[in-house]
Amino acid sequence: MVDSHDRLWKIRDLFEILRTNFAKLYNPSKHLVADEVTVKFKGRVIFKQYIPKKRKCFGIKMYKLCDCSGYTYDMDVYLGKDEQRATQHLTATHTSDKSDKKSRWSWS
Repeated sequence: MVDSHDRLWKIRDLFEILRTNFAKLYNPSKHLVADEVTVKFKGRVIFKQYIPKKRKCFGIKMYKLCDCSGYTYDMDVYLGKDEQRATQHLTATHTSDKSDKKSRWSWS
């Protein structure tokens, strides 16, 4: 199924091959961490991020699921705000109470 609004359409096949091979070739330990990474990129794409306080100001934001050894088990590229896709792929509980400063997310 091809998504007509896929911003990563040029490299989607390669990206999916990497994701499946990362998951297939390694069994992670119990200790996993979700990491946000900015990959330096100065080209022209609509989902490029500008974060002035980081050393890599311009880049593509990625979320990675890593093992304690540093191995990337899964990854996803942040393609901008997309409410429909977010509710499809994540099951999240988010506290919007102003007194609670931390957000609680749980992936199933």
